Amino acid sequence: MALSTRSVWEASSRRLRAAGLTIVQASVAAMVAWSVARFVLGQPQPVFAPLVAMSAIGVSLERRLRPSIEMVLGVAVGILVGDLFIAWAGPGTWQIGLVVALAMIASVIVRGGPILVLQASSTAVVIATILPPEGDEPFAVGRFIEALIGGTVGLAITVLLPANPLREVIRVASPLLGGLSGTLTKLSGALRERDADLAGAALAEAHGLQVSVEQAATTLEAGKELALLAPARWGARETLDTLVDAIPYVDAAVRDTRVLARQALAAIQGGDAIPPGLDVATDEAAIALRALQQSVDSGGDLAAARAAALRAATAGTEAVEHTSGLLAQTVAGQIRSVAADVLYATGLTQQDVGDLLPGLPVPVSRRSRQRVEQVSRGGDTGEHVVGPEPQG
Repeated sequence: MALSTRSVWEASSRRLRAAGLTIVQASVAAMVAWSVARFVLGQPQPVFAPLVAMSAIGVSLERRLRPSIEMVLGVAVGILVGDLFIAWAGPGTWQIGLVVALAMIASVIVRGGPILVLQASSTAVVIATILPPEGDEPFAVGRFIEALIGGTVGLAITVLLPANPLREVIRVASPLLGGLSGTLTKLSGALRERDADLAGAALAEAHGLQVSVEQAATTLEAGKELALLAPARWGARETLDTLVDAIPYVDAAVRDTRVLARQALAAIQGGDAIPPGLDVATDEAAIALRALQQSVDSGGDLAAARAAALRAATAGTEAVEHTSGLLAQTVAGQIRSVAADVLYATGLTQQDVGDLLPGLPVPVSRRSRQRVEQVSRGGDTGEHVVGPEPQG
């Protein structure tokens, strides 16, 4: 019981430490927003200013700047439309339906996104169900301005007392790289033991990793935006730029691993000969991803990840020489693709990789980027940029 209580306490303490900055931000934002609305704007009971300020902080922690601004404007529009309409038409059943429609129409007219439209309509419902005081026309404008003040204060507090964007990025990127490494380890065991069930489990894991890739990309963009706006986080911009450049290759590694798992499962189920060394190549690819994870966690050297990726590519090439089976050769080729993804993710150029391993495939992310750059320079590439090329 003592150990269990201690574990619960430690877990609670970790959660409290993780939420500490958010608590401070929300408390300061609510206090400042209420004070400005009360003593500067002259609102006798400023409710919306602290509420919108805290909401703006909550949104900005998870999303980029535009959705945060849309949330603030949505609340403000809902308050304005609801207050003015109910002051004119009074409360009632049909009034609620009409005020929601008006708030949504106003949001669409100003080209607001889904967040603005939703916030405007839901806030208008709140206003429509609260009886306004007599002579409410100036009061409506006051509450509208109050909401804008609260949102502005919330966003300003987020910039002046910012979270650590690198910590947020590591929080989502590290499990992604670790999960990809674990999937490759499973595939290595499946190839070694000719275990179709294990290969199927690895394929399912590879599919599940795509959500983590998208989350990591979103968090990276939000972190980069915060580092650009918050002076206290300007020092993180270079590292974030490096990670933003790397994430397309991590995405390519996930996709290549998915194809690798599918082809490995087909080879095992079809009874194809699995050449010696193919499991070793897959193991080395897993080691490369694990080393890349450790580098992201600690900001350490990328040499270990590059060395393991090179070993994976070399072992994959050697494995091809020991088989004539088409599926096994495809598996070996996909291992080389994963190795290439890792090398590019560490910041190596196409020339660097070509010098180290001639003939190593160029990941789809780099091919697409090259075509975009050529078209943007006005070059005649003879190609149309229509999206990623299929692999495997």
